[in-house]
Amino acid sequence: MKQKMVPYVKIPFSTKGLQIGSATVLASAILDQEQTEFPPNTLYAEGWTLVLFNLLYVGPVIYACVQPSYMAKSLFRNVLDTCSMVVIHSGLYNVVHRIMHRVRAFRPIHNIHHQFKDVVVSSSANAVSVQEFLWAYMMPFVVGVHLIHPTESALFASTSIVSAFNLLVHSPHLSTQKWISWFVSPSEHLTHHKTRTPSYSAPTFHWGRIWSKVTHAK
Repeated sequence: MKQKMVPYVKIPFSTKGLQIGSATVLASAILDQEQTEFPPNTLYAEGWTLVLFNLLYVGPVIYACVQPSYMAKSLFRNVLDTCSMVVIHSGLYNVVHRIMHRVRAFRPIHNIHHQFKDVVVSSSANAVSVQEFLWAYMMPFVVGVHLIHPTESALFASTSIVSAFNLLVHSPHLSTQKWISWFVSPSEHLTHHKTRTPSYSAPTFHWGRIWSKVTHAK
């Protein structure tokens, strides 16, 4: 009897996505050394397992699926595309984050991240379930790429910016630093971890504050 051949499926993988993921892993490890207190060993190890899997595998795969190959645009257009991608990511993350808190069926995929409650470390920024990493972290980039068709450099820049801010808002040693008012500060996000405040903006723009300023200006 002839054995049936299993079709070979090649999974796409992006070198640029791996570069961003590797840089984020390295930055996470360095920022963690600024901590004076750490989570329990088991939780910390589980967190780092998720960090490595999300950043070094899931992220590069999704990046490869959406990585554009558009012609280079002007510097102004590249900057505009980068800012637009960050804004889109921030807005959609806010929506998904709110759903993960408000809709009972979606709460379990966010519970792992909120195990980092009393002690938050920088690396916990990416210590999330794979489902959360896909829906809250990656999906906004996928939508952004399909909406504005950014250049490759704009996608790389916007992904790097969001990754950097994500680490910063999870860094307790920065909680006393002054922050630009339109952005989520480490102090605000760390408070959300401890008390689950209804402030779902992260890791860049603080939409609640922006909306408040806009409405008061009218």
